[in-house]
Amino acid sequence: FGWTHPMSIGCWQYDRSRKTLYRLAELVAPGIKPETYCRYLTGEEVIVAGQRYKSPLTTDNATVVAGMEITQRRQEADGMSNLQRMQQWFAGIRPGGIQVAPRRLDLKVIRNRSIQSGIIATRAMIETSGGERRLYVDPVCKKYIDDITSYSYPSDDDGYVRSEEPIKDGIVDNTMDETRYIIEYLGPDRQDSIWTTS
Repeated sequence: FGWTHPMSIGCWQYDRSRKTLYRLAELVAPGIKPETYCRYLTGEEVIVAGQRYKSPLTTDNATVVAGMEITQRRQEADGMSNLQRMQQWFAGIRPGGIQVAPRRLDLKVIRNRSIQSGIIATRAMIETSGGERRLYVDPVCKKYIDDITSYSYPSDDDGYVRSEEPIKDGIVDNTMDETRYIIEYLGPDRQDSIWTTS
């Protein structure tokens, strides 16, 4: 997702022994074509809006975690979803039927669950009830840092929060959705929330 709104691809590393999550890099921008994000996911350098991006991780040694949005066919002129496009690309099928060597793709799609349950899990990752911090962000992830500080909840004129559902503006919430997906993937009830494509 993210044609008119930013698509958010974060490169995360999880330390299982410390139960700590690190955001190492990001590619967050609107209008990213499927071929571009597939190339990024395989470790190639890509240029988006005049900026160079290169993932420190590749699909050769990592799992891709996505939301159900990847399966939607809206906005696609040829009727293919981003999931179908990604599967074709990793199978080695390029536009015009050109065949190249296939690449490994371990893709997990997080089923739509309540935003609130994901937020609770994310808050627990950011800081446990015992005050232990378990989520770290590299300073190169500038968009993520801007978004997490801008994420907000609807409030009344006196500043009191009116709802536990965050404001979904299609801008800052995409990186936050991505965070929920990775944390739900790592969570204890992950088998209930994962749809595997392979």
